[in-house]
Amino acid sequence: WNDISLIIPNGICEKSNVKTSFNSNKITGVFIGRLDIYQKGLDLFIEACARLKDELDKYNCKINIYGPDIDGSKGKLEKSIITSQLQNVVYINDGIFDDEKEKKQLESDFFILTSRFEGHPMGLIEALSYGLPCIVTTGSNMADEIREADAGWTADTDVSSITKALKTMLSEKGKLSMKSKNALAL
Repeated sequence: WNDISLIIPNGICEKSNVKTSFNSNKITGVFIGRLDIYQKGLDLFIEACARLKDELDKYNCKINIYGPDIDGSKGKLEKSIITSQLQNVVYINDGIFDDEKEKKQLESDFFILTSRFEGHPMGLIEALSYGLPCIVTTGSNMADEIREADAGWTADTDVSSITKALKTMLSEKGKLSMKSKNALAL
């Protein structure tokens, strides 16, 4: 009914600061988003980390989760981390924004989005725009694109598959730089 089209971009601009190097003696992962345990699959992710605790320790892998508390989720996640004995691997932090958010992404080696469902995951798209390889589930709504671009690792939305993706990422640490370039291209 209308021959005028308008395409509105998703709000992610090309970054002037992007990931150019990766940690040599450790691996740092980051999640930035709402601490909505169910939707973001944070329960699945922590259980996957618990299954891989020894390997995460071996690779000196540290994972920072940043986000605002949702109905007591911060306390629930902290309790789960203690129960799983992951206090030296997974850290829960308050939400971050602007320059601090950019700094934390550039200091990280990979981004995590293990969601059960997403619409259009802006946090994931932003991480890609910094050149962060990503671990995503099919529920992230971008697993096919990440797989096709070789911009990270993909998993089904379950603990076993997320565990396998994390394990593969650790064993492919040498591919972070190449996957970073692919993330930027995507």
